[in-house]
Amino acid sequence: MAWEHQIARQLKAGQTPSSPAWFAGDVISPTRHVDPETGKVTLSGPLIVSCHKGEVMLQGSQLRKLGYIGGEDLYEGLTVALLGDVFSGGAGSQTVLILGVI
Repeated sequence: MAWEHQIARQLKAGQTPSSPAWFAGDVISPTRHVDPETGKVTLSGPLIVSCHKGEVMLQGSQLRKLGYIGGEDLYEGLTVALLGDVFSGGAGSQTVLILGVI
């Protein structure tokens, strides 16, 4: 093994993996529409959450909701608290839990 591989292995061994306790994401879809005559609220589009300054877009099976989120649906313009480590590369790293609206 070459010296650069030995140094890289030693540096890697000294690093402890860390993931954030939680992070924020912006809901960019679905769009919320309110009928002015009836007041009926409709949502159009899939749930998509942007996080890490737009570097990551989460949708579909990547998102899990935590039971009851204040009785409201998620829609464009809301900011949510998320739990997960999307950059770890390990098993389940692309599954993120939506903790609630912040």
